[in-house]
Amino acid sequence: HLPEWFVSALKVPREEGYVEIDGARTHYFRWGDRKKPKVLMTHGFLSHARCFAFIAPFLAEDYDVVAFDLAGMGDTEMRGQAVTLSPDAFSGVVICDLMVMRAELLDQYWNHRRSSPGSGDPDKPNRLYASYEEARKRYVLSPPQPVGEPFLLDYMAYHSMRRDGDGWTWKFSPEVFRRSNKSDEWLTIGHRLVNAPGRKIIVHGGKSQLFTRDSADYIRELGGGDIPIIAVPEARHHLMLDQPLAFLTALRSILSLWEAQAHPRGA
Repeated sequence: HLPEWFVSALKVPREEGYVEIDGARTHYFRWGDRKKPKVLMTHGFLSHARCFAFIAPFLAEDYDVVAFDLAGMGDTEMRGQAVTLSPDAFSGVVICDLMVMRAELLDQYWNHRRSSPGSGDPDKPNRLYASYEEARKRYVLSPPQPVGEPFLLDYMAYHSMRRDGDGWTWKFSPEVFRRSNKSDEWLTIGHRLVNAPGRKIIVHGGKSQLFTRDSADYIRELGGGDIPIIAVPEARHHLMLDQPLAFLTALRSILSLWEAQAHPRGA
């Protein structure tokens, strides 16, 4: 039995389509009124835009919301080069449970036989499974964690796969691993986050392994004391799978606050 809030969210009208970027078809969803303030939602590595399919509809009444599949993930084709989103193009960025740790803690994390995020072999083809059930058993979260809403994990898993002949395989292209993923880039991510231009807010899981209380202290020590940091109680890294409605409430509050700051009463 699916909860009413989820069923209602998927009934909200949405546009689905493709746009061409550098010769590659890019898949997107769009909700709301194009005349309203814009909200662009970007998923994590190896995920897809449907992680917002049950979040974005609750923003549709007040915003023009777009969620898209990154290159080589979901239903978007792989491009030959990366496209960088310019911070200057946005009035604000909500950063959701980004992996931020001190250098010594990152070393400890990787020494526990973990690889850096986004590691993989671009020359290794995706495995073909005989059945969906077999493939589903191989779908796991990174980092591994239980989820507060297991049916959402099933939803995400199903849309992470596609039929290939008589079998099933992953939608993502192995080419997504053919990119720079140096440890130095992760060791300096806190500095880069603090120094990035524009307005920023961090939302993270209260039980996250990747953004902890010490991460928040570290951000402030780096000079990010003006960056609001919001912890979603009982959530781990995958916020929308653990506490989707609490995560949504945080997003709505942030957007409402920014909207009020942009259009103060009496101005």
